[in-house]
Amino acid sequence: MELISKKSWSAPILTIIDKVLSEEQKNTVASLQKRKVYIYKLGVYWRMLPSFQPSTRLIYDVYIWELIPPSIIAELREHKADLIIDVSIEPLFVKPDNEQPPKQDIIEIYQALRDLNIPPARIILADSNLSAPAFHDAVVAELGITEPMRIWSLDFAMVYTALKLESDPVIQERITANVSLEKRIAEQQQPLKPFLYLIRRIKFHRMVVILALLDYFKESQIVFSLLGGFEVSQVNNTDLLAYELNSAVKFLEAAPNFRAGVNWREIANRLTQQFPIAIPGSDSFADNKSFAFRSIDGKWYAETFMSIVGESCFTGGESLFITEKLVKPLYWSHPFVVLGDPGTLERLRVLGFRTFNKVIDEHYDTVKDPGMRLLALITELYRLGSLSPAELSQAQNVLAEDVQYNFDYLCNRFYSHFAKLFVDSFAEIMK
Repeated sequence: MELISKKSWSAPILTIIDKVLSEEQKNTVASLQKRKVYIYKLGVYWRMLPSFQPSTRLIYDVYIWELIPPSIIAELREHKADLIIDVSIEPLFVKPDNEQPPKQDIIEIYQALRDLNIPPARIILADSNLSAPAFHDAVVAELGITEPMRIWSLDFAMVYTALKLESDPVIQERITANVSLEKRIAEQQQPLKPFLYLIRRIKFHRMVVILALLDYFKESQIVFSLLGGFEVSQVNNTDLLAYELNSAVKFLEAAPNFRAGVNWREIANRLTQQFPIAIPGSDSFADNKSFAFRSIDGKWYAETFMSIVGESCFTGGESLFITEKLVKPLYWSHPFVVLGDPGTLERLRVLGFRTFNKVIDEHYDTVKDPGMRLLALITELYRLGSLSPAELSQAQNVLAEDVQYNFDYLCNRFYSHFAKLFVDSFAEIMK
């Protein structure tokens, strides 16, 4: 496999092959390649505001087909090679905020193939969005495309970001020390706060939950950040915050039988005045020095009962996508709830991890409707945050074995499990 484009982020698939697969598995992958396989690392899809039009342009203003060398195009036309388009960090198949499905992206890809006279069968679209195949099949059927490209969906983003997190000194220290939760509980000096909620990029579902928490609990009960951190220069974080908070306020005001009479606008205004909000202390989230592949200091995990994980996507099931946001509490032996697509917890269990239904009502993971899922999750957060200090401590003890298991599994067995999935799925797609 050879990487064509270096205009965008690094290629997760090559990283996974290099760092996760054994030599025997690498040889197996090589033996499956009846022809050359090139990897093109596609750029990042930014869809934070309705004014952003879906496009297959990179943030560098390069079309996906402009950097494929003519010699490789010839090999693709002659069926001597396959091209893997690697979009496995940011998902392609996700609805933007204005609820317009991203058909234009798919149309542009197929149009590019037609323009270059490349058979779609020579193209493999590798995506971490586990809902991508069904969504793609429905779109190409509607468009009348008779020879669709192959779709390769797996948990690429979760594995890639976990590997990246390993290089963070704080995570390295955590792995080396391997301090059990039982020991940390024994050393605990003060009552647990219920929630740790790290918000970097501003998104609607994350704003709904922080407003709901600030209405119901004292701010001292929640350790949270709200930083912005959006890297595209055209987007002003203050404007984005105002837009998403306005959407969140409208949602909460319209929610049936939910906290009637609350002045959500006042809470949003208070949050805006405090923005940006950094977690105190010399951690990587202080002073706006946050980065996806860095972790905050472990003391904040030790002082809180559970993490609220605001994943990248929150749809009705169109974008099951797991990233470093969920890997961090796994490394820190922290229980969590996930603001993500339905089936996220189920997928974690398939991958070999444990979730926390001994204490947490995880029914929200089965709710398809995004709005109803948000309200179900908030209702459960209200219940958990209302537990007394003694009850929180008891709940922490009940979950101690499961969170320790997750840490041990992530460090010692998860990658080998995923490597087998990778080889098996690659063998299937190469057919």
